[in-house]
Amino acid sequence: MKKRVIHNAHRELSYRNRRRFGLFFLSIVVITFLIFVGRFVWIVATHRASGVDLNQKQEYLHQSKTILPANRGRIFDQLGNVISQDSSKFTITVTTDKRAGKKQEGDRQIPLYVTDKEKIIQLISDNLPVSKELINKQLKLKGYQIRFGAGGDNIPVSTKERIEEQIKTRHITGVEFLRRPSRLYNGGIFASQIVGIADLDNKDSEKLAPQLVGRLGIEQEFNKQLTGKNGYIERKANLRASFGNRTIEDRVNSQDGSDVYLTLNTDIQKYLEKLVNEINVNYQPLAMDAVLMGAKTGKIVAATQRPSFDTNTLKGLSEMWRDNLVEDGFEPGSVFKAVTLSSAIDLGVYNPNQYYDSGSVKVGPNVIYDWQRSGWGVIPMSQAFARSSNVGFVTLEKEIGSDRWKDYINRFGFTQKTGITLPNENPGSLQFAQPLDQAITSFGQGINVTVMQLIQAYSAIANGGKMVQPQIVDKIYNPNTRETKKFKVIKKGQPISSQAASETINEMRRVVTEKYGTGKVYAVDDVDVAVKTGTAEIAQSNGAGYLKGKNDYLYSVMGIYPAGDPRYILYVSLKKPQNVTKQPEQMLSEVFVPLVKYSLSYNRSYKTLSNSEIVTPDLSTKNPQEAAEELKQKKLKVEIIGTGNSVVQQLPLPKTRVIAGEKVILLTNGAMTMPDLTGWSKSDVIKFGQITGKTIKVNGSGYVTHQSLGAGSSIDFVKNITVDLKENINEDQ
Repeated sequence: MKKRVIHNAHRELSYRNRRRFGLFFLSIVVITFLIFVGRFVWIVATHRASGVDLNQKQEYLHQSKTILPANRGRIFDQLGNVISQDSSKFTITVTTDKRAGKKQEGDRQIPLYVTDKEKIIQLISDNLPVSKELINKQLKLKGYQIRFGAGGDNIPVSTKERIEEQIKTRHITGVEFLRRPSRLYNGGIFASQIVGIADLDNKDSEKLAPQLVGRLGIEQEFNKQLTGKNGYIERKANLRASFGNRTIEDRVNSQDGSDVYLTLNTDIQKYLEKLVNEINVNYQPLAMDAVLMGAKTGKIVAATQRPSFDTNTLKGLSEMWRDNLVEDGFEPGSVFKAVTLSSAIDLGVYNPNQYYDSGSVKVGPNVIYDWQRSGWGVIPMSQAFARSSNVGFVTLEKEIGSDRWKDYINRFGFTQKTGITLPNENPGSLQFAQPLDQAITSFGQGINVTVMQLIQAYSAIANGGKMVQPQIVDKIYNPNTRETKKFKVIKKGQPISSQAASETINEMRRVVTEKYGTGKVYAVDDVDVAVKTGTAEIAQSNGAGYLKGKNDYLYSVMGIYPAGDPRYILYVSLKKPQNVTKQPEQMLSEVFVPLVKYSLSYNRSYKTLSNSEIVTPDLSTKNPQEAAEELKQKKLKVEIIGTGNSVVQQLPLPKTRVIAGEKVILLTNGAMTMPDLTGWSKSDVIKFGQITGKTIKVNGSGYVTHQSLGAGSSIDFVKNITVDLKENINEDQ
C-alpha cells in the first residue's frame, strides 16, 4: 500500500513537471511567433529591414549596367591626316580544358573548349604567322587558356573578323579573343616625343571600360581634352510597377574626346625622319635634333630627335622618352652668335670696319681662343661672324656692356619658357656673375637653352625683329559641341629693330657665300639661304669643365630661307658622332640641303608633291606576289617573310604616307621564316624585328653583311637574332 502511494505521488510530480515544461515551451513558441509576425508586419509596412531599403535592394538585384565607351579624341596633322587614333589589339586564345563547360544556343549546347584540334591548327596557321608545329606544341601544354607567342598577339580588327567568320563556317569551338584598348599611330618613328603615347590607366575605376591616358607629348599635355566621358545604359526592375511595365532604363550617352590638330605636315615630317634616320645610322651620333618652323607664324612644320622610339611598338622608348626639344637645356655654341650680333647692331655698337687681333683674347686671368687657335691675323669685324670668331664676339660683348647684354638675352626669351604646348618645358639657365661668364655667353657658352628657345629667338631675325612663339597645336575640335578653338600666332615682343634683323640676315648670307665662311656646304642651288653654324663644347656631367675628346662637340646649323622673304627656319644638330667619316658640316648638310629643297617644293597650301604622294594600301588577305607587284608599281621596295599564301601583317601599316623607295615588309600566314637580310639598312632590320616580335641584336653600322640565322630557316622557336652591319654596302646589290 505504501509503495502504491509513493508511486502515485511520483506520477503526479512527473505530470506536473511535463505540464510546466510544455507551458514554458509553448510560451516561447508563442512569443517567437509574435516577434516574427510583428517583424513581418513592420517589413510589409515600411519596406525596410535592418536599416536597408528592401525596394532598393531588390531593384539592385534586378538591374544591369552596360558601359558605353567613349572614343579618345584623334590627333591630326595640319592637312587632316590622322596621326593618332583609337584602336584595339587582340590576342587569340584557345581553351583546352573541358571544365569550361558549354553554353546554350537555342536548342543546342555549344562547348566552350576545343573539340577538334586539327581544325584549330588549320585555322590559326591559315590566318596568322604561326607554324603548325608551334600550334601543335602549344595545344599539348597543360593549361586552361593557350596562347601562341608573338604571332598570336597584336591581331588587327580585320584579321580578327576574318577568323571569326571562319570559326562560324567551320564550326570551331574553344577560340576566344582578348581585347585591349590601344592607340594606333601614324607608323614607326614620327615626331614620337612630340606626339607622345597613351596607354591604359590601371587605376581606372570603370574596369568594364578602362580608358587610355596620355603619358608623353601632346597625348599628355591635352589628355583632358582628348579623353572622352563614358556613358552607360542602366536597366532596373521596378517590382512595384504593373506587369509588362516593370523595367526602367536610364541612358547617358558617351561623349567623345576632342580632336587635336597639330601644325605638323605629315609629308615633310616623314621626309625629315628619313633624312635624320640615315644620318643616325651612318654616323651614330649620341643625339640628334631637327626642327623646321614657319618663320612668320611660329608653326612647327616638322620636328624630330634621336634617340627616338616607335609609337606603335614602343621599341626604343627605354633609351629616350624625354622630348629634349623642350626638356633638355644645352650650351648652343656659335649659333648663338646671331643673337649677339643682332643685339650689337640694334644698339649701334657693331662697326664692320673695326679691326681686331684674332686668335686669342684675355679676360682677366683667362684666355679665350678662336676655333682656329692661330687666328687669321688682324681682321675686320665684318669677318668675325662668317669666320665664327670667338675673339671677335668677346670684343662685341665688351662694346655692348654686361648689363645691356643681359637685357637682350632676356628680350630674346632665354631663361624663360616659350609657352609651347608641350609638357615639362625647361626655362634654361644663365651663368653671368663673372666677367668670364659674360664674355663666353657671346658665343653660346655659359648659357643653357632649349631648341625651342633658340628657334624662337631666330624668329625675330627672320621676321623683321618681331619674335613669335613656337606653336605645335593649330586647333582643337569638340565633336560634342561642334566648336573649334583656333590657336593664334603669339607675338613675343620685338627684341630688335627691323633694320638690325635685316643686317643680321645679310651677315648670315655671307656665312654661305664668302670663301672663308664656315657654312659653304649649306648652299642650295637657286635658293637664297642665310646660315649660322655652331660647334659647342659639351660640359662634363659632374660640372668640372668640358669634354676633351676629338669629337666631343655639339655640331649645329641654323638656317633662314629664302633670306629675302623668310618662310622657314631650320635647325639641325649632331652630338658626338661616333663614326666620323666626313666633316661634321657635311654630315649636317645631308639633312639641311635636301630638306630646304623639299620644303620649298610645297606651295602655300602645302599640297603634296606628286612624286611623293605614296600611301600604303591594305594588303591583308592578298596573295604575297600580287601584293608585292602592287607595291612595286608604287615605287616601293618589298620584302616577303614566310612562305604562306596570304598576307597577314605589313609594315609600314596600311594608309601610311611613305617616301618613294621605302621598304615595305609583308608577313605571310603559317611559319615565319628568316629572310636574307644582306644589304638591309639598320632601320629596315628594326622593322623586321617589330613585325616578327623577335629581338634583333645589331652590331656595327651601315648595311647588313652577316646574320646569325640562315635565310629560309624557321624562326618560330627563335628568340634572338644577331646581324652584323658594315659601311659602303649598296642596299640594292
